[in-house]
Amino acid sequence: MSAFKKHKRSGRCVATFSAFEADLIRSLAGQLIELLHSEEAIPRPDAAPGSIEELEAMLESEFSGPTKAPEDPVLARLFPTAYRNVDDAEAAADFRRYTENSLRQGKAANAACLIDVLEEAGLPDEPEDGLFIDVELDPPTASAWLRALTDLRLAIGVRLEVEEDDEEFWEALEDDDPRGPMHEIYLWLGWVQETLISAVMK
Repeated sequence: MSAFKKHKRSGRCVATFSAFEADLIRSLAGQLIELLHSEEAIPRPDAAPGSIEELEAMLESEFSGPTKAPEDPVLARLFPTAYRNVDDAEAAADFRRYTENSLRQGKAANAACLIDVLEEAGLPDEPEDGLFIDVELDPPTASAWLRALTDLRLAIGVRLEVEEDDEEFWEALEDDDPRGPMHEIYLWLGWVQETLISAVMK
């Protein structure tokens, strides 16, 4: 992949991905979307179409998210408890109920933006060797990409239990340790993100 750079005329952030790299990002984004859509509130199925009950169900779905922290550690990091004090448990539950579903939808939309841009740029369902994908991001799309890349790195970091200043641990991994390749992806996504931030700031 070439680093993101800002195009002098258009002002867009541009980069070129190999088909393998683009497909990797698409796959990771798809997995994140699936995870984000788990545990969401679902409208009551007994409401007749067009009825007051259906409207109430829609409103209930919009503002009746989960009240407890997610069990999945990745989701727990993506949606931390707003109030840490035990005495604020009720306030934390209310905050989560009213905000978490919309936050999930926003994060899923950012991840979907990764996929949409790559596929619109020519990424096929089954990429071939030697194929390269040219990506151009306008400012709003670049912001969505940055947020999605942050979420992807956080998800991978949680799964791998990455900690601050643990470089020696990862350097000492055996070559056949399955965590090694995933950690390389984690670092690579960080580099992609850094080059995009640099391009946006210019």
